[in-house]
Amino acid sequence: MECHYLTSGPLREGSVIYVEEYLHGKLHKLKLHIRRIEPNARIEYKTFLGTKGVLIIEPRGASSLFTAEMHMGASIPLFRSLVDRIVWLFMSRQLEAIRQHMIEEGQNLKKIFQEGSQNKQN
Repeated sequence: MECHYLTSGPLREGSVIYVEEYLHGKLHKLKLHIRRIEPNARIEYKTFLGTKGVLIIEPRGASSLFTAEMHMGASIPLFRSLVDRIVWLFMSRQLEAIRQHMIEEGQNLKKIFQEGSQNKQN
């Protein structure tokens, strides 16, 4: 995975981040447009293709719960269920690969966060 700013850092609303990652064996190149940030809690983004996502960090005592969500499809209520069916029909295998990728990405992020936490304690 590669990730870097296309706009000047640090991360803030309006930032654009370029990401390259492998998903279902294929290289994907994405630009993430940061839409909203709640420091230490939430980052919302949108891709060029209209897919939306959110990264949520919830403190849980001495640890945190990290949740990554992706939202795909139409936002127009009348078309939403039709688009969902069409997307599922044509992309079910890719959607399963995305689901698996998100699980693996979560495990990788957990490891990174835990190693960073351990380094601060040493």
